[in-house]
Amino acid sequence: ADASLAHSLVPRTGFIRKYIDWQLSRTDAPAIYHLGVALTLLCTAASPFLKFEYGGDTHLNLYTLLIGRSGNERKTTCVTNAGKLLSDAIPDRVGVDPGSYEALFGELTLRPTQMMTFAEFGNFMRASKGEGHLKGLKTGLTDLYDGYARPRTTVKNGTQNLTNPRLSLIAGVNLSYFAEYSDHEDFTGGHYSRYLGLEAKKARFHYPGDTNVAVAE
Repeated sequence: ADASLAHSLVPRTGFIRKYIDWQLSRTDAPAIYHLGVALTLLCTAASPFLKFEYGGDTHLNLYTLLIGRSGNERKTTCVTNAGKLLSDAIPDRVGVDPGSYEALFGELTLRPTQMMTFAEFGNFMRASKGEGHLKGLKTGLTDLYDGYARPRTTVKNGTQNLTNPRLSLIAGVNLSYFAEYSDHEDFTGGHYSRYLGLEAKKARFHYPGDTNVAVAE
């Protein structure tokens, strides 16, 4: 049923369908995760000038959260496989792990189209609630999703302008971390409305070389 749902949402041919089927043969992660990953990879590979009009100009960047239990749903596997494929296909669009919003902003001035990956987004969520360098990154991600970032002036770098940022993101997050480190304002203030959140439970077990797939109870 898990694979059938993912297949029902996409065309019978093309990259998304092929990616889902490829990953289903490699891992027993929920198929809906592969759909989210494929969409994010496709957005990252698309031209930064590609857009459609819906309430204004909407560009093809995507933030995707793979939400599930720790050690069960293969979230890290999905995130890692996505990063490896992008690294092989378009290495200059592989994002770096941001130490701060200022660092991310500076990186995007050099490479405006990127895809960041987080094996465990809960670590970022916890750090962004503190007083460290990541404190402003959550707000920054909200602005960057909309393709806009105000110029920034620092003592070290002077004034930096960011033109046409196209930032995408794939992250896995433990369900308990997501609940613990999410604030009410994250939902009401528009931050999480910019994410494609996919919560799933593994519905099958698959072992390398095993052609028989056992469905979990």
